[in-house]
Amino acid sequence: SVETIYTKHAPLFVVWACREAGVTDTLLAGTTEPRAIADEAGITDRAAERVLPALADLGYVERVDGEYHPTDRLEVLDADTPVLERGMLPHRLDILENYLRLPALMQGEEYPEFTERGLRNYIGGMASIGEPVVRGAVTVAEHAHPRPATVLDVGGGIGRFAREFESRGAAVTLLDEPPVIEVVRPHLQDTDIELVRGDAVESLPDGFDLAFCGRLTVSCTPAENEQLFGNLYDAVTPG
Repeated sequence: SVETIYTKHAPLFVVWACREAGVTDTLLAGTTEPRAIADEAGITDRAAERVLPALADLGYVERVDGEYHPTDRLEVLDADTPVLERGMLPHRLDILENYLRLPALMQGEEYPEFTERGLRNYIGGMASIGEPVVRGAVTVAEHAHPRPATVLDVGGGIGRFAREFESRGAAVTLLDEPPVIEVVRPHLQDTDIELVRGDAVESLPDGFDLAFCGRLTVSCTPAENEQLFGNLYDAVTPG
C-alpha cells in the first residue's frame, strides 16, 4: 500500500540517497554544519536543508545548535566499522541499490562485480540474525537427523549456524566462497569449525550426517538450485 511505502521503504531510500550522494561519508568525516556538508558532498543547500532534518527525524544524526552529528545508527556505514558491528542496514542499502539497477540490467547492462564493501556488508547483515532464529533453524534441521555427529554448513558465511551445531556436539565443516572464508576465518578461531573454500553449485565434500544450507538458494537460478540440491544429497551419508 501507499502507507507501507512511506512508513517502511521511504526511510531506506533517504539513507541510500545520502550514502550515494556522499552525505553520510561527509558526516562521518566530522563535518557538521549544513552548508559545509552541502559543499563537501556536492549537493545543493536546498537538499541539505531537507535531508539533514530527515536524517535527524530517523535517528541517524542528532541536531545540536544548528549542526548535525552522527549517531550510532549512522556509524555502521563507516567503512572502518568492524564486520560484526555493521548490522543489517548496510546490506539492506546494497539490496536496494541492486533493485534500482534492474532496468539497466534488463536492457543488457553487465551485472557489477561483488565488491569488498558489499561482501563485508553482507556478512555483517548475516551476523545480525537473532539467536532465536538461529536456534530454531538448527532445531528444525535436527528433526531430519537428531544430534548429528558431523554437519556440513553450506554457504555458512560468518558461522552463526555452524556455531550452534557445534554447541550441540557436532563436528562442523563450513563451506563458502574463498573471499568469504578469508573474511570470516578470524572470527571463528575460537571454534573447531573446519573452513573449506568451494563452490556449492559445482561440488561438495561428502560423508556427513547432515548437510545444512541456510540462505544460499535465494541467490541461485533454478538450474543452479537443481545442481545444488543434487550436491547436498550426495554430501550426506546414506541411511
